[in-house]
Amino acid sequence: MSILNQYFRRIAHLPPALLIVLIGLLYAFLIFGRSEKPFYSDPGLMYLQTVDVLQHGDFVFDYQGRDIDPEYRLLPFRRPFLEKVNNEYYIDFPPYWPLINAPLLWLMDTAGLFIWNLTAFVLTLIVIAGITRIFLNTNAAMNLAILLYSFGCAAPLYTLYFHEYTVALLPATLSFYLILRYVHSGERRRDAVLAGFCAAISLYFRLEFV
Repeated sequence: MSILNQYFRRIAHLPPALLIVLIGLLYAFLIFGRSEKPFYSDPGLMYLQTVDVLQHGDFVFDYQGRDIDPEYRLLPFRRPFLEKVNNEYYIDFPPYWPLINAPLLWLMDTAGLFIWNLTAFVLTLIVIAGITRIFLNTNAAMNLAILLYSFGCAAPLYTLYFHEYTVALLPATLSFYLILRYVHSGERRRDAVLAGFCAAISLYFRLEFV
């Protein structure tokens, strides 16, 4: 037990910036250290969207089996994941995620598809440290908040998948921080306006953040 106490005391006294860097490196290893990067379920459909944008410059679903299945009867996808519009099929996910990832896919292959996630995750840790600092301006408190978010809840796990959840969580967390700073100071009205703007961005990415 004393060994654990010593271990946690050392972590508590680390500079929060250093802890964020270390956790960011760990997540980078988990992402880029994999020999293969499978895409399935929602991330798989988003990946297909991104490939279509990169290869064809539009969002029309490029069905590879259309020569033997011209009526698309053998497709494993159905509504609400696939929609037919003007005799063309489209994967029913918003367009912004494949648009901002297509250049990274072109530059870095599949590894590039996790750059936005990793960046947003690290920035969210910085914002969480800022939120904690409003109430308890100690390294121990900020480090505890960083650790609890990084390893104590499910949200950061989306960082390891090709998914927009982590990116949407950043402006949502930033909005919360700005509102708290506005309430705490009682003056910075600009923070309240920016909080609403950040919340709108988060809502645009993920509707459930309402």
